Amino acid sequence: MESQILNKNIVVLGEFKPVQFDKLFFIKKNLFKEMDFLPTSIFLPELAIIETNRFLIEINQSKLTITYKLFNNDNESSYLNIEAILENSKVKAFGFNFKIDVFLNAKTESKKFFFFKENLLNNYFNSEDTAYGYFISKNLDTGRLNLDIKPVQLQKVGESKLVDALDFNFNFHFEHSEINSQIKRYAEFEEITKKIIKSYE
Repeated sequence: MESQILNKNIVVLGEFKPVQFDKLFFIKKNLFKEMDFLPTSIFLPELAIIETNRFLIEINQSKLTITYKLFNNDNESSYLNIEAILENSKVKAFGFNFKIDVFLNAKTESKKFFFFKENLLNNYFNSEDTAYGYFISKNLDTGRLNLDIKPVQLQKVGESKLVDALDFNFNFHFEHSEINSQIKRYAEFEEITKKIIKSYE
């Protein structure tokens, strides 16, 4: 089955001063050049939105989100010097998020992955039109991995009809004390998601 990455980002919760994150900040940190900033970038006292061809960074007073815009070239899109961005900010928690959809030939295909008779709910949801999902969570090092899988219908690019899919939402969550040791492991966590998705393809 075919899969597609829909979104991948890093979300940092804490205390931020958006006014500090102007163009000069990113240029001085050698993160971006003047030519990298797209016209859609916004710099306000309580909100900064930095958009380049590779990244979308949104910063308000309590949250910083870095969204990766390129998915086909992992070497180009999978790392940004996040430590430099967070250098003078107070971090409370952070997480790595990956949203990947696996396309199905029919809604009923989800049953072979998630139906088992021992599940009491399946006594009430066992018709031909039932779509199945799953939620699972476990400790990962000093953090937590949450995986939420939902049945959805999507419209593929270039196609008019809706197709059935399983929407995989991965969240790798860590507390602030782990930021220095875990923030560089983005590529490693992404590989975990790829390994799980491959088992459904």
